[in-house]
Amino acid sequence: MLNYLESKGRRKVQNSTGPDEHYGLASTLTEETPDISERQIAFLDSLHLSSDERDRIQKSTTDQTLNQTWKVERLKRLTSSMFGSVCKMKQSTPCAKKVIQVLYSNFSGNKATQYGVEKEPLALVDVQERCNIKVTPAGVKME
Repeated sequence: MLNYLESKGRRKVQNSTGPDEHYGLASTLTEETPDISERQIAFLDSLHLSSDERDRIQKSTTDQTLNQTWKVERLKRLTSSMFGSVCKMKQSTPCAKKVIQVLYSNFSGNKATQYGVEKEPLALVDVQERCNIKVTPAGVKME
């Protein structure tokens, strides 16, 4: 990593020796209780759903952000919006910060997502008319 320092109107490049003491949150991910692996296994087991259970959740969450089940089910999974950033991580990058971001995200929207929520009904009508198709609302899709 390079740090640029301003000096007498010129930029000097200083090589970094690595992350500073504030980089990442690895210390918060240590095993604090002896049963952590049992809890992890139980949680992962709870994510294994039958085809019927997946279909039921998808059908019951079609109103998305207005639906508490939609929010709960998304919190338990790596969503497509986070998938790319996780896959693109370098092996040398500490993962603790990303794990915390995925597990404890409190993202509640921004201007872009609000715009999407407002314009989606209009876009659906437009797509249906232009393509002469019927668009069916969908909820959380799990594979």
